[in-house]
Amino acid sequence: MTRSIRSTLIASTMLSLAWPVTVQAQDTRLEEIVVTSRKREESLINVPLAVTAFPVEKIQAMGVQNLAELSKFSPGLSVANQGSTFIGRLQSGIRFRGMNPTVFTPSNQVGALFVDGIYFLAGAQSVGFDDIARVEVIRGPQAAYFGRSTFGGAINYITKDPGDEISGKIEAEYSPSYDTYAGSASVEGPLVADRLNARLSVSQRQKGDQYTATDGGKLGRERTTSINGTMLFKPTDDLRIKLRGTYAKDNDGPALGTLVSYTRFGNCPAGTVKSYLDAAGNPRSGGLQVPWHCGALPHKGVPITTNTRLDVILPPAITPQRPPLPAATVPLDVRAALVGNSFGSPLLASVPSLDGFGIRRNFQRYSAVFDWTLSDAFTLSGNAAYNDQEGNAIRDGDYSDTTSVYIGAPATFEDYSGELRLTYDEGQKLRALAGVNYYNQDTAYAFANAVEATFGFRIPATGPLSRPNPLQNPSSADEISTTGVFGSIEYDILEQLTATFEGRYQVDKVGRFSGSELIGLTREPTYTSKEFLPRGILTWRPIEDMTIYAQYAKGTLPGDNTNLAVFRTLTPGQREEVQQGLGTIGEFIDSEILHSYEVGLKQSLPDMGLRYSLVGYYMDWKNQKAAATIFLTRDQGRTVGFRVPGTARIKGLEFEGEFAATENFTMNGTLNYTNAQYRDFKLAANAAFFSGTALTGYTAKGNTQPRFPGWSGTLSATWDDELMADWTYYVRGDAIYTGKQYTDETNLTWVSDYTTFNLRVGFVRNEAMTVEVFATNLFDQDGWASAAFTFDGSLAQAITLPLQRGAAAVPIDKRSIGARVSYAF
Repeated sequence: MTRSIRSTLIASTMLSLAWPVTVQAQDTRLEEIVVTSRKREESLINVPLAVTAFPVEKIQAMGVQNLAELSKFSPGLSVANQGSTFIGRLQSGIRFRGMNPTVFTPSNQVGALFVDGIYFLAGAQSVGFDDIARVEVIRGPQAAYFGRSTFGGAINYITKDPGDEISGKIEAEYSPSYDTYAGSASVEGPLVADRLNARLSVSQRQKGDQYTATDGGKLGRERTTSINGTMLFKPTDDLRIKLRGTYAKDNDGPALGTLVSYTRFGNCPAGTVKSYLDAAGNPRSGGLQVPWHCGALPHKGVPITTNTRLDVILPPAITPQRPPLPAATVPLDVRAALVGNSFGSPLLASVPSLDGFGIRRNFQRYSAVFDWTLSDAFTLSGNAAYNDQEGNAIRDGDYSDTTSVYIGAPATFEDYSGELRLTYDEGQKLRALAGVNYYNQDTAYAFANAVEATFGFRIPATGPLSRPNPLQNPSSADEISTTGVFGSIEYDILEQLTATFEGRYQVDKVGRFSGSELIGLTREPTYTSKEFLPRGILTWRPIEDMTIYAQYAKGTLPGDNTNLAVFRTLTPGQREEVQQGLGTIGEFIDSEILHSYEVGLKQSLPDMGLRYSLVGYYMDWKNQKAAATIFLTRDQGRTVGFRVPGTARIKGLEFEGEFAATENFTMNGTLNYTNAQYRDFKLAANAAFFSGTALTGYTAKGNTQPRFPGWSGTLSATWDDELMADWTYYVRGDAIYTGKQYTDETNLTWVSDYTTFNLRVGFVRNEAMTVEVFATNLFDQDGWASAAFTFDGSLAQAITLPLQRGAAAVPIDKRSIGARVSYAF
């Protein structure tokens, strides 16, 4: 973070905290925000959790269109269209509080999206806000109420209920800068008076192509079309049943990203001496074996090199292929393989077809939620859901402009779930909840190398050759089921002091498959984990509208059996070499465990127009899974990949504040500081970059986890006033700061910090019609929004280890100017 920007944000934070002492009372009030982060309605100020709530009015005022844009305004959350090195929306990444999962799959993320409290397996970036009433971002482990995949936090979309009166809304937005648009329409009302209401909404939004690749193709188009139907049935005054169905389609072009080659743009040539820690934690130094970039990733003069053309013919491979595939004795037609499915992949045949680089994905989602008031004290609630998702992506494997790697990534996701809970609240000192839920998913995917056409890699020959690789990723399919029993007891010890104990007993069963789709998949023994996940909270409310709390919580991510299939193929000598380079690892990977400690202060001063929250946390992360590749030399040698456990410690501060200075002028601000450090994280293959070997190993101890800014913050100001009869106007400005982010565990390379500014001017007539003009990234800030360590395939040659390296980088969105019109009736 630049010193001036950091000083400004910290000074603003401290000024906001001091304001209750220095500002005279104003005739302004902030609207109370109600959240359901603990499965019941509570005031945002009173709930003893780190929660950021975005009512739909606030989302519209910010002008955000997706979860990545919204995350900028929520401290402790980062969402990007780059889950690992894969760029684009097929594998978006949700990260909380600096936590970066190295093994990045839909089932192994530190945070998850829920819609009406129901888990959404994949595709969070495709869910728009047209049918949303409120978004709640809940930081810290949330297993007690939300279950699996809430290791670091949860995001819950609460959808709109159909109203009792006929109403609707039409909205359109367009930016001619890059053909970006959004349009939506909704209508709702009663079907049976007082008993049955319905709502129907349709929308389409497109983010236009902002960049041009070196081959002339356009990059970055993202388009989603969706239709949502909701019915709210109230057969009695005590029973509410909400039925909802969604169908959506993604149609994206070539993903926006490029390769920053360390060979071409790096400043640390091979031989540069760097220090590192070996597997035992001993300091070592060695000359870099490949070119690198040390410092801020260069941006100026770096071309956008991603391939956008798929009509490529690769020369034949001379190495035999596994049966039933024939030896590649003829040239390899990349389009025939990835579009025409010349390999005959059943998975590729079952997903939406593509005619070039991009993403096609279809969603179907059906859910039922009910609340039944049994008496003044007891309420029975529950939900059930079914989701089906089929997607397909074709991408440039290394994002360079050379003929190197072309990858197809078909994926199918199917899951169903159910939950039942009983709540007790008689309005006295004691409140309680008990529930049970079940979740089951079946997935088949291989984002990294499902169907692959490669030129010049992993071929032990003297010249560049090609090879096909049809779905040989051993983790391309899994079956996971989770059963949980959960509950909470809350007791008011004193009028101002409350103790809460929550917990979940959870059983996860993980079944993964090894082998290849075409030569047969073998189901490995199921890995079963049983965990009790407690959360204890002590809450003190010394005065009205002030909450001080302290809590401990435990989170878990299930282990798996991935190592078992690899160990089975190793000779005794190779097993010994693995243990030397990676330490003692087992055939099964134990569950990841997070111990989280958190303290918070929240206060609302309505007469002064002030509301703020300050949270501090400390977390221990054990058994963090790392994807470790090791190059063995014994018994004819081979390259094998494992998942190994590591540890990390994370601490940080989060601030949010809102100040209505006058009747017309409001300010909002956030500030986030995160320090996420590895304590023990072995990556044997990294030793090769520093002239080490698998026997010496490498550990990232003391380094910062990548892909999350250490500092970030926002500062927003809004002025609104009357303009003329029936008309009002508003002016809103946002400053959004994103700090330095490392690209990988070595911490040798990072993305520079940057600040963008948005401006919106709108005119409102009778609270029904709005006309707005806007500019995002007003000053056209350039640079990289995110980047991840990857291989460099721009040098097409027979492979000699280690591979040349670079960074897969995503540029900041360019300035966009447009207009929005909406009309409600």
